[in-house]
Amino acid sequence: MTEQHCTETARPFRKQIGLPVLAAILLWFAQAPFSLWPIAFLGLTPLISMIAREGSIKRGQWLALWMAGTLFWLVSLEGLRHAHSLMFLGWFALSAYLGLYWILFVYAGRWMLHDRSFSLGFSVAIAWVGQEYVRNYLLSGLSACMLGHTMVHTPVAMQIAACFGSYGVSLFVVTGNLLAFQIMRSRTLLTWIPAPSCCKTDLTNPEEETTEDPKTDHQNRSVKTVGWRLDSVLCIGWIGWVLVYGVWKLETVKSDKAETLGTYVLIQRSEPVEYIQPTSRAVEIYQAYVKETLDALSRQTGSIDAIVWPESMYSAGNPWREIEPG
Repeated sequence: MTEQHCTETARPFRKQIGLPVLAAILLWFAQAPFSLWPIAFLGLTPLISMIAREGSIKRGQWLALWMAGTLFWLVSLEGLRHAHSLMFLGWFALSAYLGLYWILFVYAGRWMLHDRSFSLGFSVAIAWVGQEYVRNYLLSGLSACMLGHTMVHTPVAMQIAACFGSYGVSLFVVTGNLLAFQIMRSRTLLTWIPAPSCCKTDLTNPEEETTEDPKTDHQNRSVKTVGWRLDSVLCIGWIGWVLVYGVWKLETVKSDKAETLGTYVLIQRSEPVEYIQPTSRAVEIYQAYVKETLDALSRQTGSIDAIVWPESMYSAGNPWREIEPG
């Protein structure tokens, strides 16, 4: 084992930002408009590597993590800039704020793993789902681009949302990333997989290696091995249960015993809008929704229980009016 893999040395910033940027690219391709959902099961592995590695994370690495998170949100929320010519200010500010949640994820994961001695799987799962929960509610919340949203084109994985919401689907993807990380670590497929902590060098005196009691080192290795195996069993169990539940739910819907809740028509158009637009344009969009609704109803043979529109379409540009019941 070379000293390069056993010590945490100062590295150029371009190397420090490599892992976070890789995560940003993978997660971006996993979601719309690309929707390459299998990539979602690899998107978190670079960040999991930062959580699992021994030693402290330097200030430059935290900065690189925040910059990569900001970059991910910039490309994910780029549609915001089209509403108004000054919207790019809010776009940048919101992306910079959301980039902090990547820091929260890595920091919380490392705190649970290294300071509280939880397993890596537990630390990563709680840290990621926890930061999604906080992001969805803090400061009015923003629930866009959750990890579970990458599974929107895989119905079998989405069924678990009936029990745990989008957080259950996110946990499903997180466990897939944990298994992928363990496979890459065991096979040493990537050089950025953290090295074992058996041969750390004292940074105060790089020429001297710290010595550990062989018996203690063997016990630490055994505990970590048991932890990895337990994580693997739990991850495989959760993934298996989600898939079995998903298949069962989909088959139940196809059977005659399925409970019919109703037939709904969801109308959602893609209309170019402006932050401030004339009333004539609002009426034009409203009429387009009416025509779309009539076309949808003409294609239905049975009864329709409800028609669902976006809330902004109902008024056709007119002020909202609240009327008392009756």
